[in-house]
Amino acid sequence: VPLLSYEWGMSSLKQSNLLIRIQRYDDANMICEQIYKMSVALKEDPLNLHWFVLKNLAGYHSQNKNLDKTEQYLKEQLTWLDSKSIRPDAEERGWIYNQLGIAYLNGKLYKKGIDMLTKAEKILLPIYGHQSQEYATILHNKGRLAQLEGKLDEAKQYLEESVKIQIELEGKAMD
Repeated sequence: VPLLSYEWGMSSLKQSNLLIRIQRYDDANMICEQIYKMSVALKEDPLNLHWFVLKNLAGYHSQNKNLDKTEQYLKEQLTWLDSKSIRPDAEERGWIYNQLGIAYLNGKLYKKGIDMLTKAEKILLPIYGHQSQEYATILHNKGRLAQLEGKLDEAKQYLEESVKIQIELEGKAMD
């Protein structure tokens, strides 16, 4: 990929990020889809263009509850981390697993969802600890999933613990 194309990709990614900030998600996604065609073929990627394009694409499709595309781009992010020899317990992996868990929850694939949220928890809990907003988020997601599965006692336990942490940290529960 010529340097000019890479510079175009970085410039276009910045434009996409600005569009996301002003909530023009469809326009931002269209730009990222164009960048993706170039970034997927990169041999050298010193500024991690492809990583950020994948993040934007996964976020867009997750927001629109398009399970197939969300899963595709999140799994590509995991492959990208592998190609860069990023540790198996790296924070980025934890958040990708969390996003996959939510995507599976939205797609009613509850077994896959809990598997991904459990992977996320195993990575993120040692990083953030029990008294963190990040851990409260994972508990909240696991509670939502248990609720959808009809496991109401389990859901109540997760959600109450999540709310307790949020109140201790922020003085109120998240929406």
